Amino acid sequence: MNSSYIEIDYKGLMVKMKNFVIATLAFIMIISCGNSNSSKDSTEEDTYAEMNEDEAYDDETYIISYEFHTAQDVMAYLIGKRFYSGDYYIEVNTDGIYMNGQCMSLAPMVTDFYESTAFIMANTPTNGRFRFSVDANNGTVTDENSGDVYYLK
Repeated sequence: MNSSYIEIDYKGLMVKMKNFVIATLAFIMIISCGNSNSSKDSTEEDTYAEMNEDEAYDDETYIISYEFHTAQDVMAYLIGKRFYSGDYYIEVNTDGIYMNGQCMSLAPMVTDFYESTAFIMANTPTNGRFRFSVDANNGTVTDENSGDVYYLK
């Protein structure tokens, strides 16, 4: 009786699959970061920001207080702003988180929010996961991994 067997190189197959996944993630990151310079209609984002600004006058001080009601409110607050820590700055867009103009992650997600505080998280194929806390009333974004605080200017 003749039977034929097919030999499968599982180790080689796994290496090829791993390389394919890494290449695919890198491609997605390049594509998502590449769209950052496209012109966007910010009318909707401006509307969210305007709806959630509670303005109050306190003698000579002009105070703007933010309150987040949706994840879109959080993103509308972040988009278009730079937060600084020393020589570094970060920007958050719908397509990624940028440090000094370099795309560092894929699209961020708002994971939680309460009043003027929110948490965002973004994955990156090479560095793992970024997690930031946002305090709109203090104008800060804090890197939860390193503890670095970035200030709105």
